[in-house]
Amino acid sequence: MRPVANFGAALVFVLSETAPAAAGELRGEVNLAGYVPLSCDVRYTSKTVAPATAVRIDLGTITEQCNDRNGFQVWAEYVPGISAAALEVDGVVRTPSPTGSILIDSSAGAGKQMHHLVLLVSDTSRRPPAIAIRITPR
Repeated sequence: MRPVANFGAALVFVLSETAPAAAGELRGEVNLAGYVPLSCDVRYTSKTVAPATAVRIDLGTITEQCNDRNGFQVWAEYVPGISAAALEVDGVVRTPSPTGSILIDSSAGAGKQMHHLVLLVSDTSRRPPAIAIRITPR
């Protein structure tokens, strides 16, 4: 499924006479206003997941996009109680906070980016943790 921008438009036209018009000439002003709804999402492109005994599990790629002019953040969150793993984002290892969250990306404006994710599991005898990816506008 390809991302689709959802545009809703509320248009207001105002025509007002600004000066006396010459014969056959119309003078005025047109004001136009529009509205674009906020749209943020994260898409996941999976890879073949390695067996549960692997220490490095290549998760694939996420594509994040958000049209909030104030920016956005993308987070990975572990299932509660499982925080022994780390997440490698574009080659940089990030460890979870005490709440189990990892900041994947923070943007100061609207944009679209891709990131490669690798799950690093410290205890291969346990089932790899489940993670959720979320995006939040600022």
